[in-house]
Amino acid sequence: MLSLGRAVEAAAGMPLSEFCRRRIFAPLGMRDTTYDPEPARCAPATPELRGVVHDPLARAYRSKGAHDPGNAGLFSTADDLALFCRALLEGRILRPETVRLMFQPDADTRGLGWDVFDEAPYRPGVGHTGFTGTLIWMDPGRGRYAIVLSNRVYHDEGVDVRRLRKEVLSVLNGG
Repeated sequence: MLSLGRAVEAAAGMPLSEFCRRRIFAPLGMRDTTYDPEPARCAPATPELRGVVHDPLARAYRSKGAHDPGNAGLFSTADDLALFCRALLEGRILRPETVRLMFQPDADTRGLGWDVFDEAPYRPGVGHTGFTGTLIWMDPGRGRYAIVLSNRVYHDEGVDVRRLRKEVLSVLNGG
């Protein structure tokens, strides 16, 4: 994802954050999605990190001031992520055939930037689980999605959110 972010910057001739703002976030009405959030509007990742990416690689990459990380550090809200999921599933960000290719699993059940889930209650679905406990899950066949925003690292990185994710999807998938 770091390399992909750099490739986008090179092709677009602008920072990844600016490209995403102009080409994705603003057209979709995503007002709260950014690499540079107002700290007061963010749940802290740790007592010291409010509005700062938790991922040490992304934090170091961005602190050099040269590039936006493609692997982590994008802050958003559930409302904005819902706009993104709907637009992606409806083919308003990428062509539907491109989205289908993104969601095709390889031998490791990975798509292009997405996990292709093959176990209940995640199946059928594609998505992304974040280190801080987040989940974006989409069911392309039915146009459904779920978003779980959590902050498991605030007190202790040992907190396990897998059960929460599974319970949310079990309710959504009726089982």
